[in-house]
Amino acid sequence: DPESCFLAAGSPVFDIDGIKRLEVMAGGARSTRGNLDWSPDRKNVVFTPDPHGWLEVWETPREGFKYALSADPAEGKSETENEEADAHGVGVMRDAWIRGDLSAHPMLAARVVAPSRVNLDILGEYVELLSTWYGRCICIPERNNTAGGELIQQIKQRGLPLFHSKKSNPNRGGKFTLEEGHRTTEASRKELLSGLQAAIREGEIDVLCPHAVHQLKTFVQKTNGRWEHADGEHDDDVFMMALGLYALPLATEYKVQREM
Repeated sequence: DPESCFLAAGSPVFDIDGIKRLEVMAGGARSTRGNLDWSPDRKNVVFTPDPHGWLEVWETPREGFKYALSADPAEGKSETENEEADAHGVGVMRDAWIRGDLSAHPMLAARVVAPSRVNLDILGEYVELLSTWYGRCICIPERNNTAGGELIQQIKQRGLPLFHSKKSNPNRGGKFTLEEGHRTTEASRKELLSGLQAAIREGEIDVLCPHAVHQLKTFVQKTNGRWEHADGEHDDDVFMMALGLYALPLATEYKVQREM
């Protein structure tokens, strides 16, 4: 069966019971698909339901809640021109909250419909609209490849809040400098993913997207010890969610703009 096939390629990175919890959750969840567009005066972003839209939403922006946008962009045209190629992973994570006796775990609130293989200029527009809709929330793109660098430049040009990570600088006596976005190295890869791993194991994250849950389920540790997608699978959603969870301490609070 398919499950045995991917297990043969490596051991699951994420807790099996935690994944089963997410599968049940995603199986019973309802989302709204649609598009985001600018209002005529470009002061606001408007969501319009559309069964063929580019955005899938599980939770619309809510006042007082905190959000972070994460992006794992695919590299170049060669990776976006066929169904087997890597795709962009872009989504918004909502932070945990407590309101009296009520509480909720961090949650994937919305995402660009998967798989997304649009050109980077279009992806930049999606990021701007999505960040703006969620209160101009902070953006954390992975910067490992050329696509990541291009997306970072678009985020800066569009005036969006950009996540900066610390980077040790040997030319400055090992002191830290700030780097735009997040660079995933072999050293930081497991550290980044371990946060997501712990949240899934402890049942402290909610993911209602079946596509994302499938990628979590088929993310394995290979025989060489590396954590990555099983053969024939993808992991753009895995890194998108890991980045979003990582950025939540700096998540942006959503505030409704009221006219004076």
